[in-house]
Amino acid sequence: MTSRRAALLILVVTAYRILMLALDRTDLFVDEAQYWMWSRALAFGYYSKPPMIAWTIHATTALGGFQSLFWIRLSSPLLHAATAALLIALAGRLTGSDRIAGWTGAGFITLPGVALSSIFISTDTALLFFYALAMLLTVRLAECRSQPEETRTSLPLAGGLGLSIGLGLLSKYAMVYFPATAALAAWRLPQARIGWRHAAFAALLALVVLSPNLIWNAHHGGATLRHTSDNIGWTGLNLHIGKALEFLAAQFGVVGPVLFGAMIVGLCRVARRSGNPVERQLVLLSWPIIGLIVGQALMSRAYANWAATAYVAGIVLATLTLTNGWQRGLRASLAINGAVTLALPLLAAFPQTTVPGGQTPILARYLGRSALSETLAARAKQAGLTTIVAGNRDILADLVYTLRDRPFTIRARPTGAPPLNAYEQDMTYDPARDAPRVLLITEKPFACASEGTATLPPIQPTTGYLRGRTLFLSAASARCLIP
Repeated sequence: MTSRRAALLILVVTAYRILMLALDRTDLFVDEAQYWMWSRALAFGYYSKPPMIAWTIHATTALGGFQSLFWIRLSSPLLHAATAALLIALAGRLTGSDRIAGWTGAGFITLPGVALSSIFISTDTALLFFYALAMLLTVRLAECRSQPEETRTSLPLAGGLGLSIGLGLLSKYAMVYFPATAALAAWRLPQARIGWRHAAFAALLALVVLSPNLIWNAHHGGATLRHTSDNIGWTGLNLHIGKALEFLAAQFGVVGPVLFGAMIVGLCRVARRSGNPVERQLVLLSWPIIGLIVGQALMSRAYANWAATAYVAGIVLATLTLTNGWQRGLRASLAINGAVTLALPLLAAFPQTTVPGGQTPILARYLGRSALSETLAARAKQAGLTTIVAGNRDILADLVYTLRDRPFTIRARPTGAPPLNAYEQDMTYDPARDAPRVLLITEKPFACASEGTATLPPIQPTTGYLRGRTLFLSAASARCLIP
């Protein structure tokens, strides 16, 4: 596949994703609803994430509608298309082969993880774009180092590298893997080295770009940094071998069985010292990240997408490996991953689809959220209450989004402990400010002898993400909410 054909494929796939996004019938997931809430009040940081996700949603919704699910999620397919284009340029620079460049772009745009991410909005979409841009600029700077006639362009390239790293860190702190792996590659391989002045300039500029977020964290008790640390979850020396194997198995689904298998083969070739310098560079830019997350899984836990940055270089490595050894694998991978690329947007358009013989929809975790919020709003109105208080982050997130134009106040239940989410940080119930009686939602029976508190009929959702669970409702006085 040539790079021109790959570019056409990227355009077609992206147009398909945008069209199907307009037909999407899922609800905003808890994280998406939280990002949307942040986008309504722009800042340099938020409780659990740097600010880029909120800025991105603000930009797209300003174009078409602040409340539209389509515009909230639109940046995902667009950014993935831009990342695929960058990877075509990156692969072409590294390998000198237009064919490998084309297959790399086609491989990335059809990755199952990218297909899923294109349906929803997440911090990984902007992260991968800036990560790919930083890698491409580093390769260009390494070329300038060996070709003195190109030094006139090197300073702007170094500035672009610093900006891309800084903006990547404002997208997700996992961007830190790039300078770490780039330094490792430069230590081991001459062709991966850039001038130290360029590296210092890029590092300084990246720090300048990141500094507003660091200042925001300093003024908010290190909220984002603390949450990131809590996510790691180390509590001592552990060996969760099952979780590590589960994470590795999940990568065959994130990347596709053929491409991840090819990455393993590429790693083995380099380990046996049979790989060429480009393969060694790509291994050093990808596999240390996967190894680190495997170690994280051994110690605590790791989600399947935590190694996403490894696949910027990893897809180039897999494509190069397949080109050298099993060219039919490229077509097999495109067929397998392409089928997933076509199926996932269709699934979002018909989210009630179940597996054969099953009763629970495949996308159950993305359903029933807005319906539950509407039910809770109706219950509050029946009880003559205008403030709704909950402790469940999922429930709070959708209440804020779904009831955004209604005369209701949404509050997190006070716990008396440090905040565990953005709602507890910014929206905790305060009796001095909020209504004296509220609709309280709990997941266990609630009892309080205070005057004005009454138990209301519970809710038992029959569909969606809380199917089969019971939510207990109370008309609670402020006295009952103080921990």
